[in-house]
Amino acid sequence: MPPFNPTAFLDKIRQTLSDAHISVSGQRVLVALSGGADSVCLLHALRELGAKVYAAHCNFHLRGEESNRDTAFVRELCQALGVPLFETSFDTASFAAQHGLSIEMAARQLRYSYFDEICRQNDLRYVCIGHHIEDNIETVFLNLLRGTGISGLRGMVVEHDGILRPLLHTTRQEIENYLQANRQTFVNDSSNDDRKYRRNFLRHEIMPRLRELNPHFDQTMDANLRHIAEADRIVVEFSRTKCGEYCTVNGTGCRIDLTALRKEPHGNYLLFDWLSHYGFNASQVEQIWSDFEQRTGALFEAADYVATICNGALEIGIRPQALSPVVLTDGITALADGRMIGVETSLDVAVSRDPLTATLDAQKICGSLYVRSAMEGDRFQPFGMKGTKLLSDFLTDRHRSRIEKMRTLVVCDDEGIVWVVGERISQRVSITADTRIMKVLRYTVR
Repeated sequence: MPPFNPTAFLDKIRQTLSDAHISVSGQRVLVALSGGADSVCLLHALRELGAKVYAAHCNFHLRGEESNRDTAFVRELCQALGVPLFETSFDTASFAAQHGLSIEMAARQLRYSYFDEICRQNDLRYVCIGHHIEDNIETVFLNLLRGTGISGLRGMVVEHDGILRPLLHTTRQEIENYLQANRQTFVNDSSNDDRKYRRNFLRHEIMPRLRELNPHFDQTMDANLRHIAEADRIVVEFSRTKCGEYCTVNGTGCRIDLTALRKEPHGNYLLFDWLSHYGFNASQVEQIWSDFEQRTGALFEAADYVATICNGALEIGIRPQALSPVVLTDGITALADGRMIGVETSLDVAVSRDPLTATLDAQKICGSLYVRSAMEGDRFQPFGMKGTKLLSDFLTDRHRSRIEKMRTLVVCDDEGIVWVVGERISQRVSITADTRIMKVLRYTVR
């Protein structure tokens, strides 16, 4: 094996960036600096490539004194190299428990939020992460275990949304060789040896066996992932084009014409691709695709979005947040998400036909007015009807989807619903020839 060549190593990184149409020379960049070999190598390499480097270090307080050791090492390194350092610490375990997250996911959210804040406040172009070939291969295997499409098989990319991975096509051995050539030490994270984590199990148990089968396994996989990335670019372009044919995007989500999409030769994959961007998984997509006509009204839930099948289409929207009762007085009352309800007392008996305006007989209102989310079991007497009706049945008759039902607001007085916002007022408070004073309610969304 020829001796290690640091210049060739830097050229490899430069080529990786060039292939992504990126140059870091003269750029103000932030390096996520843990103190481990990957991030320390990245710090050195970017300086050699002419970047104006800043560093950020997070102490997650998960490894006792070892975490403090890492922080001390990073401080000394940055001081020796003259690199400006931002540092913070987190009570990661408490944050994870509070938000129902795994420790790994909590640490990820905390650090990336911190990095974004630093870049925004200091006009830094990229957050640079020390991921390398082996990290990328492990990520692909983890994606396979969870179930994935072609984008998951592609693995990580060199740049995405301001996250830059200059070492993505280098090996861990090359990284350590570069540090040794520069007589640069680093610290080891003992948690990387804990095999209860899936990634560590893959790293220590599975990958060595695959390298026994193919001594050039890492290089072969890196080449495979590049080919898959090229295929993914073609698929993404195809998917974008087809999205315009079958999807209608709105401010809170989109509507997908399932009836038409099922005639598309690759419709099931397109649906998976589109829904994965909203956080829905492969199992949910299969349920929607396989027998959507029998699942009309079914609700599918992701972290931030919900989807439902209605009238041969899939409606996707931001998960509605329940609105607790808010008292309404004359004037404008601001609700969540930019919604507002204005209340005005009027002697003018003209009735608006605008569905977002309700005109009520003020003298028939019992007590105070308040607005809240619709609830299961709500019942009212729709204007023009003699008897009462379940609100859910009323909305079904109006062909409202389950998501629209979840978003529905009602204005009530002390006796019950007086207005289903945007739909119908209650017969009980309707205007008659005897009406002298009115309450005019107007609903708007900023």
